[in-house]
Amino acid sequence: MILAKVTILCLLVTLALAGGYGGYGGGGDGGHLQVTILCLLVTLALAGGYGGYGGGGDGGHDVYAYPKYQFEYGVQDHHTGDQKSQHEIRDGGLVKGEYERAEKGVYQRLNYVYDSHHL
Repeated sequence: MILAKVTILCLLVTLALAGGYGGYGGGGDGGHLQVTILCLLVTLALAGGYGGYGGGGDGGHDVYAYPKYQFEYGVQDHHTGDQKSQHEIRDGGLVKGEYERAEKGVYQRLNYVYDSHHL
């Protein structure tokens, strides 16, 4: 119930700040963005975060989600010739990945492995 009240309060504060106060001038945002972000963070904290440890909708019990993901990205700047890429895989306590970059004739590659069971 408190989450709903805080969410509504944050929504009202955000709407009030977005509409301004109707006064003269208009220079700067007066910190409105920071207040909006703070309200969002408070709401997320009360909701149990972003789906990580503990949290919302489970009656207050700790929840542990098995950490498993993979991602990759790459960027190429055809104007400068710079290239960057990364890929990473995680399965439980094991994380493996590679980061590459090439710029101005210099090529670098970094391979990394983290294994929480064999530190």
